[in-house]
Amino acid sequence: MKLLVFIAAVFFIPSKVVSQDLSGKWYGKITQGPGGYASEYAFELEILQKNEELSGISFAYYKEDVVAKFNYYGFFEEAGRIVLQEGLVLEKKTPPQWVVCIKRMALTYRKADSVEYLEGEWAGVGITDGEACVPGEVYLSKTPHIPQLLPENVRPPLDDTLITVALPVPEAGDSASALSGPSAESLPVPGGRSLKAGNQVTVRSPDIVVKIVDYQILDGDTVTVYFNEEKVVDRQLINKEPIILHLRVGYTAQPAKLLLYADNLGRIPPNTALMVVEDRKGRQRIKLESDYERSDVLYIWYEQ
Repeated sequence: MKLLVFIAAVFFIPSKVVSQDLSGKWYGKITQGPGGYASEYAFELEILQKNEELSGISFAYYKEDVVAKFNYYGFFEEAGRIVLQEGLVLEKKTPPQWVVCIKRMALTYRKADSVEYLEGEWAGVGITDGEACVPGEVYLSKTPHIPQLLPENVRPPLDDTLITVALPVPEAGDSASALSGPSAESLPVPGGRSLKAGNQVTVRSPDIVVKIVDYQILDGDTVTVYFNEEKVVDRQLINKEPIILHLRVGYTAQPAKLLLYADNLGRIPPNTALMVVEDRKGRQRIKLESDYERSDVLYIWYEQ
């Protein structure tokens, strides 16, 4: 399998990008077609631009299996293209069977609703065997309010588990017992939308903090969030700056319910949010997805 790692990269960007300041941190993902190790990888790119010279750090990771961090230099070519050449390997963790790819990416810059994007395709060859890697696509968005690059301490991959434990689908006539709490009909789901089976977590303290951020790429998702029957977030844009909720979960036979209602689908459907649930024991991260047909829900159990 060829690993999606950025030893060399080429960006093709319209000429208007030269006048843009690309400095900052770009978050997103890169996909890989059938035959690759995984269908997508999280990807972060730090860019420092001085006139038409570029330098920075790229960082790819996949669950706990992969960490790949490199520095690079770059420059603008004619017609607005820029070339990024990765060099020194700063950090690497990969399964032994993977072959690192020398990558080329063709990206286009655009700006929509005050959010900047770099998007395009990539192709490459294996660094050891020279064989073609399975190509894919690239999606990046620029994080607002980045004070400076952090060349010595790039944000590491999440050290806690992404939990997506689906509750069993209730059998006919037994929805209340299957949910072990209030029936789904009691949850406020505007617009006549259905409710997904949902995910669940267990917390060890009644007072919790829930942080809501956009999942991977910033694409303009706007959400309304309900905690049980109470609206706690109203039509708010989610990005990398978290929406912070301080919630109290009771010790009962019923789980608390945090419902994600999609006010739009963003640029890349469906509407996706990462819920970071913190209690005195630690932190759990859960991805929720909602669209115009169904709303996702997180069931939160409290155990002493």
